[in-house]
Amino acid sequence: MAWKTALAAALALLISGCLANDASQAVDCDKLSKSGDRDGCIFNKSVSKLNVGGCVDIGDVKVKADCIDNVSVGLRDYLPCRTHDKMPARDRCETKVAEARKKMRADESS
Repeated sequence: MAWKTALAAALALLISGCLANDASQAVDCDKLSKSGDRDGCIFNKSVSKLNVGGCVDIGDVKVKADCIDNVSVGLRDYLPCRTHDKMPARDRCETKVAEARKKMRADESS
């Protein structure tokens, strides 16, 4: 359910032009007045650049967790999962990475 919220936020920002092209990467997310818009902007930048370092600046706990998970899955690496504050979130993240790796191996062998 949380991924649907994050996906909706990412889609809304994409449609609004926050990340419509490479030039938009120059948008200063900190200058956005609403925290939800700021968090969405940081989420989009972090996921598009596969940079977990940006995820830690997100204030909303669910959006932050989704950001970390998406970056980890995008990299297919367990290390970014350690950015989660709580062990259950790390475990869920690592499970998602394992599934992404398994899918990648299956696609390669097809």
